[in-house]
Amino acid sequence: MYQQLAIPCLLPSVCPVFPRSRWVGGELSISWAGLLASLHGLLKPLLSKWAGPTGGASRQPQPVATLHTFQVGWQAVTSQVSRAEDVEPHGHGQAPPTEDPEGFLGFLGNPEYDPMLDAADSEKNLLDRATGTIDWHQLNVSMKMRCARWANRDDVETTLVAMRSTMSPCLALMHRLLQQAGQQWDRKQQCRAAAGQARDYRILCAPKLTMDIFQQLSRKFHELVEALPLKGKTRQSRVLLFRLLSVAGGALEMLLGKDRGHPYRCFALVLSGQAEAVFDDPPCLLDELSSKLLRRFDSPKALASVEAESVFLALAEMISLDISTIEARHAAARRVNTIRSSQAKTMSFESLASVMVTRSLVKARNDWMKARGFSSKQTQRVRRNARQPKKHRRGGGAWRTFMHKQKIAFGQSKAASADYHRLRRNSPDEFAELQRIGRLATVASRS
Repeated sequence: MYQQLAIPCLLPSVCPVFPRSRWVGGELSISWAGLLASLHGLLKPLLSKWAGPTGGASRQPQPVATLHTFQVGWQAVTSQVSRAEDVEPHGHGQAPPTEDPEGFLGFLGNPEYDPMLDAADSEKNLLDRATGTIDWHQLNVSMKMRCARWANRDDVETTLVAMRSTMSPCLALMHRLLQQAGQQWDRKQQCRAAAGQARDYRILCAPKLTMDIFQQLSRKFHELVEALPLKGKTRQSRVLLFRLLSVAGGALEMLLGKDRGHPYRCFALVLSGQAEAVFDDPPCLLDELSSKLLRRFDSPKALASVEAESVFLALAEMISLDISTIEARHAAARRVNTIRSSQAKTMSFESLASVMVTRSLVKARNDWMKARGFSSKQTQRVRRNARQPKKHRRGGGAWRTFMHKQKIAFGQSKAASADYHRLRRNSPDEFAELQRIGRLATVASRS
């Protein structure tokens, strides 16, 4: 009951693969590992058993508690306290020695002196300098051992929780940017404009999104991480969280901090009816696009005209701020090239380009028909039928009866086949008797 219900509720899936080649999805594997590490510290024994050469060390059986155990329990505690007072306490910044009373570390032992684990950090012997080949088996063993060594740290739960907490604003930014980069967002805004409602543009949404993420990061500096374990609420954990949030904020400022300047500011002021505020900025803060637009519309009155508004709206509609759609098309091209070049001649550039153009036209036609209420004739994927259960041979039959009466082993059936067919041709009565006995044996085997 516990294995069937409790374990799936606590950990309802296998560990997701960390997608290093994708923008999102890595939070799933970190959440899985963090949950397992925070739940009774199960990550360390799991990885120790998984990376061990023989599945890890077996857990030693614990002695059964008796009345004598409880009577001498406080005496043992008192003796341990007295011994601890005689020992000099650890200095500042020094962690107490790691104990492993239950043998969970298994083959790991002491990570600082284990030559196997030291070899896991240096992979210089895995590459054959003469041929340039890599021993992939040893590489996999090395990565497994490195993973187990990392899980052997005392602060692995705190580290995973801090990573997942810091990733939340960054993931929110990435998801909203990918949402705004899609065609569905464009169609939604076009429908709002056609209905006479106010629509958004990417160049106007980007600064608001960046400021929103900055505010989320700022609140993270003052919020309490609820999933942080009790032993992780230390100054070291606060320093770790501060470093992670600082790195995330610095990267956001370096990559998207320019959203507060031009041309974003120029479009926001003009399209919001504050065209005269654009001329308050010095020319050194203008970018190339803003400079050209202000040279054409060189006064607040000209910048607020219908022509200027039309130019700014057209540019806002065409400007793209990311390369996610381009990367998606490139990934599709690589996937087609890989599939069609497997066990065949590599596709030429012309063939690949024609395939991508055809796929783009088909997608655009289907989207056009779907937007106008027509049912596009898309071919449904033919799914492979479920594997039929294998038919098992039943007992009985004339052949089995013949083999049994002649006391012929099944390894000699090829030599007895000629006698069987001869009996079938020359002795129909005897063969009919074999069939009757075979039918009875078949009925008996099915019952």
